[in-house]
Amino acid sequence: MGRQQLYLVLVEVTSLPLLVAVAVLVVSGYILRYPGYAPLLSYGLLSYGDAAYLHAAPLIRISFTLLALLHSLGGLGLLITRCVKGLRARLVLEVLSAAGLTALFTPPLLLDAVALLSP
Repeated sequence: MGRQQLYLVLVEVTSLPLLVAVAVLVVSGYILRYPGYAPLLSYGLLSYGDAAYLHAAPLIRISFTLLALLHSLGGLGLLITRCVKGLRARLVLEVLSAAGLTALFTPPLLLDAVALLSP
């Protein structure tokens, strides 16, 4: 399996779980912002307390961040392998994108990991 196929599989595998995680975080965030609309925003499934719990749960945030990192790595890698012709330029851009995304997503992951492990 080549890198392009690997990137495509990574994007495909992470897309639906990432969509679910984004939906949970967005809906719970809107419920926290507009508590009077909780039944409308969640179709009656979430109360304000449920939304606060879900939105603040470190495990959900860690899952979202990891999925976003993997999806971004796959998407950028796929874009680079499809659009950049030179092998050396492609490799440099793949390494730079992986390093940049890792630097971007590591601090929130560490903060949530500490929150998850704290009593």
